[in-house]
Amino acid sequence: MGIIPSNGQTEPGKTVICEAGGRIEQLLQGALLVPRTSETRDMQAWEESVLAVARMDVIRALSVAEDREVTRGELTVALFFLAQSARAAVRVAECRGERLA
Repeated sequence: MGIIPSNGQTEPGKTVICEAGGRIEQLLQGALLVPRTSETRDMQAWEESVLAVARMDVIRALSVAEDREVTRGELTVALFFLAQSARAAVRVAECRGERLA
């Protein structure tokens, strides 16, 4: 049994026991395992900006795809940006799922 010292350092592999509401909760907050209100707002702003960019990339990709004079290179670039935005939107969904669970 041990106590987490004030500097947060323990010996590797040593079991540490703490009382509820004590130092362990401070360490968890410091490690961002418990999001603070400002961090939640920052995350929501990040998510909204990612989704706004994804919406623009969808509109752009559809516009390029409908253009009869589009080149293969232009289609490739539009597809690349669309895929990047889709991946980012999936990350947003995963982050929201983790927060909502």
